[in-house]
Amino acid sequence: MKTIFLSLSLLLMTGCAGRHTGNTSYVTPHLNNEEAIRSIAADTTSCLVALYPPGKTTLRLDTGKSKSSFSDTLEDALRARGFSILAPGSVDSHSVQVKYILDQLRTTSQTWLLRLRLNSPTENRRMMRSYTMSGQPAAGFSTIGGAQ
Repeated sequence: MKTIFLSLSLLLMTGCAGRHTGNTSYVTPHLNNEEAIRSIAADTTSCLVALYPPGKTTLRLDTGKSKSSFSDTLEDALRARGFSILAPGSVDSHSVQVKYILDQLRTTSQTWLLRLRLNSPTENRRMMRSYTMSGQPAAGFSTIGGAQ
């Protein structure tokens, strides 16, 4: 009985592990709808503006191993709103690290899910929001964590 329970537990845990280790940002499969990319990047930027004051906040945008059109669009939108963006590999102990995962939900190919991980010296926050294929929000942001 223990063997069956252990085998089932391991099988379920490996299924949850999925394709991503959580150490870097990525967009998969590649989102190639430019309108959706701009819409999701603008919405993400508005969320960050509501949390952190532009002009006073430096962001470390983790774009992953290979930059995507989403990461470029997001970085441009953040700069346009007044955020300073650190160069890759730079370190600033007062900056906010921004990691993201933008992925299609497995249950439906008609929905994108954006997961943000925000780490700063004073807080750790995780946020999620779903979007339609055209990049329109399908729900509000779900937030875990915040100021410590």
